[in-house]
Amino acid sequence: MKKFLIILLLYPIFIQAQIFHVSAVLQEPHALRSDTFEKITFYTTTNDTIKGYANLSRSYNSIRFVKQNKGSDYILKKEWSYYNAKDITRADFFIDDRTFSLYPVKRKADLNQTALYYLLYENGSLKVFCALDSVYDITKPTLGKYSVFYIGILKNGEEKITLTMLNFYKKEKSIPKKMRKFFDDCPELQEKIKKGEYKNTYKDFLSIVDYYDTSCNK
Repeated sequence: MKKFLIILLLYPIFIQAQIFHVSAVLQEPHALRSDTFEKITFYTTTNDTIKGYANLSRSYNSIRFVKQNKGSDYILKKEWSYYNAKDITRADFFIDDRTFSLYPVKRKADLNQTALYYLLYENGSLKVFCALDSVYDITKPTLGKYSVFYIGILKNGEEKITLTMLNFYKKEKSIPKKMRKFFDDCPELQEKIKKGEYKNTYKDFLSIVDYYDTSCNK
């Protein structure tokens, strides 16, 4: 009975250790496919301009950088250098004949951790950021039916951002509550949303952003 109890108690620890090991491998791979390194020019807080190829980390808080992408199938860990988002002022990724400019933004939920996000849209009082892996779909003329985007809004005077998962193609036509929370300091706009004057589309989302700028930010 004692042996059984010991095994029973140790088994979850063993499983947790395996999960931790797998997680560590996934978070910090020893090699990455070379085609995941995109052409980049980025600018540092020490006024350096650096050009080459980079892979954006899954948490968006750093890039893996190499000066040349030699075309081999994989790039080894020992070949790349790390640059933290907090040490970068702007990073321009050149993908499919387009330029995606990423900027460092502090995240509210991560103890002031800085991440690189794409500046999707801005007006006089708001900046709309999204994760780079959301950009490919959201900037297309016709969005996919099941597109999900991680979007955050930075208001004037704010330094930190919270990204929220939004789906502009859910069956509900009304604006979801988590989107309305971005504008909870403007009762007039909240009322217009409740009355159904805006639909759950990317176009109407930008209309809300502009209404906030012209009518709420006074």
